[in-house]
Amino acid sequence: MLPTLTTIKEIDRTFSTGDLPILVTCSDQKQYICKYMRADSVSAYKLASELLGSLLAQYWNLNTPEITFVKIRPEHTKQYAIPCNFNVEAVGYKKIENAADITNCIDGDIKRSDKLFRQLLQIALFDFWVANEDRTCNNANMLYVDRTEQLFSIDYGGIFNTNNYQTAIYQLSSCDSIIYADIFKHLKTNTDRQIIVDKAKKYYDICINKSRGLSTVLNSLNIPKIWNVPKNVLVTKINELFEKQWIEDCFANYVETLRENF
Repeated sequence: MLPTLTTIKEIDRTFSTGDLPILVTCSDQKQYICKYMRADSVSAYKLASELLGSLLAQYWNLNTPEITFVKIRPEHTKQYAIPCNFNVEAVGYKKIENAADITNCIDGDIKRSDKLFRQLLQIALFDFWVANEDRTCNNANMLYVDRTEQLFSIDYGGIFNTNNYQTAIYQLSSCDSIIYADIFKHLKTNTDRQIIVDKAKKYYDICINKSRGLSTVLNSLNIPKIWNVPKNVLVTKINELFEKQWIEDCFANYVETLRENF
């Protein structure tokens, strides 16, 4: 069960990125970056993707912010024109302290290390598996913490081919992967590509097996009823990720993308 928190004061700030997220302070005295319900039903499925992507990233042991549900009190938005349905719980990502957004231009602010490169490779492989179309060479959707040498995967609204719950998932084009981004070139080591592939395969198999538990977890997950997103639809979509052909094709796509960039 995920906790449901409530905002305790006016919005701390707004962001101008695609979903126009907001930073709020909640009843646990911590700050959260919130994605919220708009006036359309499509945005509910996007919130569901945010939720499922975050949970799957945890199964993969990726660095990713803690997630919770947030009730945004209407009186805390008066100074902003926020297109939010305040009767609906938002998805809140706990703010990561001392984290910097990774932009398209990589400079000396990001260390070159095997640890960071390994994290980047794992995030890239995860994206192929969940069909995340929103982390590309033009949109890293990652945070960097220098002190601990961590890359944080954020924003999962683009998984399942950008919330395509009506038809079967399909493979990403390789050029849409973060592997094509400047940060990959910046962090790339001289490690033999086949060694990277062999390690990735072991990691991939372990993570897939761990992730199978999500279908069971969904049955008891307290997804807000007001989202009106049937759990059976989510379970059906999750199950597509575990089809044998999908698993094999995703890894082959990942390997081919690596080959094109080494």
